[in-house]
Amino acid sequence: MPVWDAWKERPTIVTVSAEDDARLKAVYEARDFWNAELLKLGSSFRLGPITHVNGRLDLKEFLPKFRTAPFNPFRLPETLRKIDGDVIIAMFDDSFDPFTQGWLSPKKLLVGIHNGRPESSPDWAGKVETGDPKPNWAANVVAHELGHAIGLGDTESPNTLMCSSPLWCLYDYSRDGFLALTDREKALLIQMYPPDWQDKTSRKWKGDAPAGAG
Repeated sequence: MPVWDAWKERPTIVTVSAEDDARLKAVYEARDFWNAELLKLGSSFRLGPITHVNGRLDLKEFLPKFRTAPFNPFRLPETLRKIDGDVIIAMFDDSFDPFTQGWLSPKKLLVGIHNGRPESSPDWAGKVETGDPKPNWAANVVAHELGHAIGLGDTESPNTLMCSSPLWCLYDYSRDGFLALTDREKALLIQMYPPDWQDKTSRKWKGDAPAGAG
């Protein structure tokens, strides 16, 4: 089953980080990966343009272990409302498991990317070499989270992009490029985003401040 309802418009992407953050390149690579996969599947859906906001979000506002109030999918945080985009990818300097959180009304998603050090994701112990991670870790991590953003869930299929189980994934970041999608995921993508999918864009941020405001 999809994690989110299929997008009815081409979602725009906004990155939030320092201007010189090395992980920004991975966002473009991951977006291009998904658009190429969708093209190969015959889907008309695409992830949209990427813009950048120079700044930093407060991780404590989003991670469950820090939040003082329960997560409310209908109450969009004001810090995100000020950012004009559908999928916000925030680069943090902290250690945690990458995440994707979503709000339903209006629909807006936040992707949190960790600092990339081995302690960032304890469940990956034994899968990523001790020391500096492989060069393609960031692109695969961002692509995994963007997979959630377009509707795919986690799987336990070893060495595949959407795998999340600490027991089964066996990530191989020594190879160039991206980890694979399963046949089931490809079938689900074309079900959600068929060849006749059309962009029904109706920008919902008319009352919001421009990107980067505040």
